Amino acid sequence: AASPPQPHRKFQGLAGRHVLITGGSEGIGLEVARICAANGSRVSLLARSADKLERAVGELRSLTTSGDGAVGFEQADVGDAQQVQKALRTAAAARGPVDICICSAGASTPKYFEALEFADFEQMMRVNYYGIVNAARELLPAMAARDRERRPGEPPFSFCAVSSMAAAVPFVGYAAYAPAKAATRAFMDVLRNEYADTGVLLHVAFPPDTDTPGFVQENTTKPYETSHVWPECFNEVFEARQVAERILQEILRGSYFVTSPDVFGNLLVSRAWGHYPRGFLRSLVECLVAPIFVFLHCAMVWMADRAVKLRRHHHQS
Repeated sequence: AASPPQPHRKFQGLAGRHVLITGGSEGIGLEVARICAANGSRVSLLARSADKLERAVGELRSLTTSGDGAVGFEQADVGDAQQVQKALRTAAAARGPVDICICSAGASTPKYFEALEFADFEQMMRVNYYGIVNAARELLPAMAARDRERRPGEPPFSFCAVSSMAAAVPFVGYAAYAPAKAATRAFMDVLRNEYADTGVLLHVAFPPDTDTPGFVQENTTKPYETSHVWPECFNEVFEARQVAERILQEILRGSYFVTSPDVFGNLLVSRAWGHYPRGFLRSLVECLVAPIFVFLHCAMVWMADRAVKLRRHHHQS
């Protein structure tokens, strides 16, 4: 097991702030919560499993220096708008208005299209997309109202959605999952534009394959091709702590595009994602490398198609 996170000056902007994390009972969300608790945040977790939430909060209380009351949880299904509204209002009453929200609740059931039930498509949208919409509807208007009263020098409020690299590079097995994550990306692009007249910061993250309980479960249903599309050098699985640290660093920097520890993956996401503010330096870099990545994307499409054609799963009885 990884050692507990320690306070660090790069996370000093978290001190005293109320950070709410959906899907915070395990995986990337729990790693984010650990870092926040260790660096003086008030932390609220939101997830479905009461048992997992209780274990997570018990651990976080051993990390925080702000007292047991600074950490708590609310049990809710992120896909249920009424449950989310009630949970977020209860968390705000207990630990103050939410300053930073990180929507990391997610689910993936990779299967061949024909093996997916309609309920699978509904569940992917419910968790991966509507879960973010429900949190945004409750929190963003309140953040915008508080922003109007924010004094100079006070930190801004942030809302971060966790999408996926599958939103930019969809392939076999992800007929239900990738569209839901692509919807998240488009939703955040719209919100970033709509809230440009406020000081509220919007962020969207695209984690790579990450060593989490969800990823372990995902591997149990993956079609053969899904695991064998890319050369082994492209199949690196990152530690959840690495990904969580990068998410928080990028939020504190004010970045809209929350990059991951996967440098190549970041370039793939950005190349496939047209409409977002890059800044001068990133725009210059992408202008220089874009021709290379056009060919790389062509090669990746060829590899994905080749894996399916070699397996010929439609021809197997």
